[in-house]
Amino acid sequence: MRDAHATILHLMVLNDMRLMHYHAGRNMRLTDSGGEVIRDAVA
Repeated sequence: MRDAHATILHLMVLNDMRLMHYHAGRNMRLTDSGGEVIRDAVA
């Protein structure tokens, strides 16, 4: 699922380092625990 999040953010030209949400007392990113763009889906 993390790869899907990373790919969607990439396709929407959003910087995941600036897009954060507050959860469990701290700011988190969708790709906080990893995730790589699925290059086959982008091509």
